[in-house]
Amino acid sequence: MSRSSLRLAATVLIVAGVLQGCSGGASGTVPRTGFGAPPTSTPTSTPTAVPAAFPTAQQRGTVTLPGGVNASLTSLTVVNSLGTTPVASNGTFSLTAFSDGPQLTTVVDKNGSVLLMGFLSPSSTTLNVNSTADAMVFFATASFALTSDLRDEMIALIPSAPGIGGLASAIASALAANPDAFAATNSAVASQLQAVVSSLVHSSTPAAAARRNSGAARRVQSVLINPLQPASGLTPLSDFPNGVHFENALRRPADLYIDRISYVDAQGNTQPAPLSLTPSAPLNIPPTVGVSTTISTLLNIVEGKYAYAPVDTASTALPLVANSKSTLYQLTTVGPGLHEGAIGQVTAEEKQDQEDLSVEFLLKDMVLPLVLEFVIPGHDIDHALGVNGSDFVIHDLVHAAEAVPGVAQAAENGDWGQALELLLAQLNNSQSAFAAAVQASLDGILENHGISAQQQAFKLAQQILNAVRAADQVLTAFDASATEAGLLTSDEADIWTVTVLADQVKLTPASATIDNNASQSLLAGVPSASGTTTTFAYTWTNTATAGHIFDGMSGHEDNFTSTSNTVTYIANASGSGTDTITVSVAEISGQNRLPIGSARSTITVKPSGLPSISLEPSGCVQFGFGGGSQTYSVTVTNPPAGVTLEFGFAVAATHGTLSDPGATLNQQTHQLVGPSASATLNVPDVEPSPAPGTGFNGGILADLWFVTPSGQLSNTFPGGKLVEASALWGYGDVNCNGTITP
Repeated sequence: MSRSSLRLAATVLIVAGVLQGCSGGASGTVPRTGFGAPPTSTPTSTPTAVPAAFPTAQQRGTVTLPGGVNASLTSLTVVNSLGTTPVASNGTFSLTAFSDGPQLTTVVDKNGSVLLMGFLSPSSTTLNVNSTADAMVFFATASFALTSDLRDEMIALIPSAPGIGGLASAIASALAANPDAFAATNSAVASQLQAVVSSLVHSSTPAAAARRNSGAARRVQSVLINPLQPASGLTPLSDFPNGVHFENALRRPADLYIDRISYVDAQGNTQPAPLSLTPSAPLNIPPTVGVSTTISTLLNIVEGKYAYAPVDTASTALPLVANSKSTLYQLTTVGPGLHEGAIGQVTAEEKQDQEDLSVEFLLKDMVLPLVLEFVIPGHDIDHALGVNGSDFVIHDLVHAAEAVPGVAQAAENGDWGQALELLLAQLNNSQSAFAAAVQASLDGILENHGISAQQQAFKLAQQILNAVRAADQVLTAFDASATEAGLLTSDEADIWTVTVLADQVKLTPASATIDNNASQSLLAGVPSASGTTTTFAYTWTNTATAGHIFDGMSGHEDNFTSTSNTVTYIANASGSGTDTITVSVAEISGQNRLPIGSARSTITVKPSGLPSISLEPSGCVQFGFGGGSQTYSVTVTNPPAGVTLEFGFAVAATHGTLSDPGATLNQQTHQLVGPSASATLNVPDVEPSPAPGTGFNGGILADLWFVTPSGQLSNTFPGGKLVEASALWGYGDVNCNGTITP
């Protein structure tokens, strides 16, 4: 099978490679294995024991043969992974089935050949040409590899796929002409299947491309990546100040190798500097993870509108060689792919890694999901794969699969159909090392739960795949994200070069700490352009958590492009935090803007540092006509460090006097100012008492003072602020209310 003959939208070329190889009699094909003669007794199922984790129930259904089929209903057998049961003369049957999701079920004739198939559940109980067409599309689009939520939605949505009726009609005609029609390729069925699948699958999605292009545009100019375009679903993105990470938009894993190649010294000479940044093991780029979505049409799935969320790797720093103008790195990724790409330029170690990844991908994302689809219900496949996904099992399977002649080469070349064909052929040989490894892995999933249907599952897979065979060049889908770009556009290896440049843009100050309401000017410059008449555009951004930046132009706040190389950061009136201000500079050359570089500054905003005071008692004291005394005390919060505090007290009314030992009268403020944090208010008795209803409100005012470094006394804190507290008092027969005027 040649590369050029493969037309994939994903990894599984079921129709062009595997299925073409399943027909009997062809050279190098997998022999078709039947189930033996069907039982002749009263319909009864023959289930094996299953655990509570996989609940079962009796599934009732009906087999409906298309008109003209020369076969007796009572000669047919209904088969699933839990057992078999004959079909009654009226087409009904009952057998044990999993009750957790739709379960694949087939109808075979007395020779063990598949006639009909479908996914049975309590809400879907008929096996006919329509259910067979649906199942064919399900396998031809490799929907078995989807997560359970999307897999169930595919099963529900396929009946409305364009052209599905024509496929069902072709199946009916084929069976009427020959009940054993699926034992060999049927061109009419293959053509209709090709039409349905081809109408659904697209190799790319504009929205996905736009997303990746926008990601590439977020590059940091001091880290130059070439090429900027994504490859094999991978988008390299630069990180400030000199890092890089990858975004993966596909269900395709990859490994990353980073090597330093050379640097340009201070004199402008290129110097070799080979160094591997991944000396012990490559950096893994994981595949996307399924996200549950609401899907309205099947077309939405295959167009990737509900694709899996991209995965971002951690950032890796690419250091600049000391005193160099620039340092050059090479980033090499290897993984499953249809095209060679840069595989001819990689090391022997990287080439072996690509082969291992490809075979692992084939097993984890193709062979095991396919086999499990015939064994357990869709809802439990994810759980089974999770159990199977332990490192030691996959490691053993990879090496066992590589030992199968031709598999490693087929996987390395991206000939996934041929690789799957060879593996399935090997699965029929229970003595083979690979079959033993697969058996061991399935034991952990199935046999420990009391299910012993592995070999039957392999045989059933052969039958179904044989029935789904179609002509070459039929597009197949791997999953919802693979249809965006898929392995149709993936390479075995891709190479990017990354040039890390010395700083070309300066932003000063690089950091600053200011108080609330304070401001800080920031100046951007390009030292290398000093003395020239070059005009620059400055794109400013600000995280804006504790303050905002402005350049004085209307509408220019926090995120804007300007010809001004200066902005002013103004801190919020309250609160604290740190903001990062970034400036990206580009040279203006006619209608073009040539990127120069970027720089950052951090501004930390802290509370202004002003102290506060409280006065006790804070409530209104009512003296009445009899007068009296009350001692007031000041409590200081957040006292300023390094200064001596003093306290000033004043009364705002007649008939009240203050006593504060050690204090002196400040003639300007009319306050007693002294070291004591308390003072006593004295209100004299009035004789004779005034008339009822008379009196007045007074108040006491406290100020915080401090001794300046020069020995002067001041009550003016930073920002020209006074720190004050006050309380009311009442004299006579009046309500205690009003305001205080010093």
